[in-house]
Amino acid sequence: LHNIENAPEQVEKLLTALELGERLHSAAYTLSGGMKKRVSLACTMIHEPELLILDEPTAALDPLLKRNLWARFRKLANEGKTLLVSTHLIDEAMLCDKVLLLQFGRVVAYDTPRNLIARGKANLHFETKEKRWDETVSAEGAAMALALQKYGLSLDINRLDIDAENIEDLMVSLMNNKTKE
Repeated sequence: LHNIENAPEQVEKLLTALELGERLHSAAYTLSGGMKKRVSLACTMIHEPELLILDEPTAALDPLLKRNLWARFRKLANEGKTLLVSTHLIDEAMLCDKVLLLQFGRVVAYDTPRNLIARGKANLHFETKEKRWDETVSAEGAAMALALQKYGLSLDINRLDIDAENIEDLMVSLMNNKTKE
């Protein structure tokens, strides 16, 4: 801890954030897998490091605690801390500032989640009272808007369906392309 005088306060904050307060005096071997994961995170975060390396930090945790932890991770990043997160949970990649996709030790992609998604494709299906159109475009929002304008669809659109690749679809596609090379 940077300031030993604040140690009890820091411990209390972590116990509350990680929902461990009720098990403070329990032996670690009596805890569930998820609780052991939380204890591990508390040990990692207690001394307020400038760099946190987290390997699947929220695996096996309930959704509410997972969201609370990611909010805490975002707060740490906003305070200038660096977090390196290794995960196979692709939805968590969307919560990061940058994503590095590795396959067999090689970099397949490195970018912001938003830019990675923009590399993907989106199938647009839209219809007016008179006609139905289908168009495949870049998943980037501007490309979708241009497709609608191309058809002069500032008209009344009765229905618009967008079937866009998500980041997991894109990552699988990138890894499949790398395997073929």
